[in-house]
Amino acid sequence: MNDVVAVQAQVRELISSRNAEMAKDYLDNQMSLAQLSKKYNLSRQRISQLFKKMGVQTRPVSSSANYRGEPKRDYNAIALRAVELGSISAAASEFGLTKGQVNYALQKTDQSIYLQKFREPKVVAEILAAYSDGVMTLKEIGEKFGTSAQYINTILRRNGVIGGRKRGRRPKQK
Repeated sequence: MNDVVAVQAQVRELISSRNAEMAKDYLDNQMSLAQLSKKYNLSRQRISQLFKKMGVQTRPVSSSANYRGEPKRDYNAIALRAVELGSISAAASEFGLTKGQVNYALQKTDQSIYLQKFREPKVVAEILAAYSDGVMTLKEIGEKFGTSAQYINTILRRNGVIGGRKRGRRPKQK
């Protein structure tokens, strides 16, 4: 009977030291629950339960990036630069972000690169001039301005250019 009690005491000591080590990794080393689950071969839910018993408050999953020392993003600066460049891809590569993150910054700040870029009189005049010269196709104009041929056609219609080239016709050569 004494042997069983001694073994149980050793097991409790090992478990409590393991739990203390997990809490230290979580709090001091900023490891996530997923990282702890791999290291200690437990599920994230079980680790969360153990932390709850120990009184260790877990951080919300959605804001875990803030606890890992990642810098907070300045959404205004990202959105403004994307609007200046007129390209989500260019802003993403400049800031080292994904296109989705730049898009999120634009949404969060209620800005859009498309409305501002293609409503500026200078840009619209360039598109109209490129079309009326007859040297470039709608697709080529779209590639030049970073949009689709269909959207170039929409811009032309908004600005009173009705009709269009017939399908299959090539633009005039200079």
